[in-house]
Amino acid sequence: MTQEKTTTHNVPKLRFPEFRNAGTWEEKNGNLIFKQISNKQHNSDLPVLAITQEHGAIPRDKIDYHVSVTSKRQNQLLPEHIKKIVDTYKYRKEEKRYSRCVSMEEIEKNDYNLNISRYISTAKPEEKINLDEVNTKLVDLEKKITITENKHNDYLKELGLPSLP
Repeated sequence: MTQEKTTTHNVPKLRFPEFRNAGTWEEKNGNLIFKQISNKQHNSDLPVLAITQEHGAIPRDKIDYHVSVTSKRQNQLLPEHIKKIVDTYKYRKEEKRYSRCVSMEEIEKNDYNLNISRYISTAKPEEKINLDEVNTKLVDLEKKITITENKHNDYLKELGLPSLP
């Protein structure tokens, strides 16, 4: 009995229709596919800013770099912030959306996960909307629109023009 060597081809089971008869896939390392690009102007040796499905590898010099940098949120830790942090810890202050004393049992219940968001929600509550007030305003606006539209149609009628629907 002879043993035959079976070779598996890189053909995925699911393919987009336009690629179904395209044959096997060739495996290549990313460094062989993408050209290394370095842009020293922006103090970075990163070869690529992004790889997108639509545009592929996008070099840094093809992106408006200043827009992306200036849109970053730049937080600063000022002396008053440090004082608040130290006082909160020192005096065990609790403040909504900022600090809370947590028991060891609660920490254990959370598998010793110390992520702040596990214990403190920084989300601001949604503003309550008075629907009666909003409805009253809308009804008043509808009345004003009707009055103005009728007045406008009177002017159009005087000029011998067709009225608005």
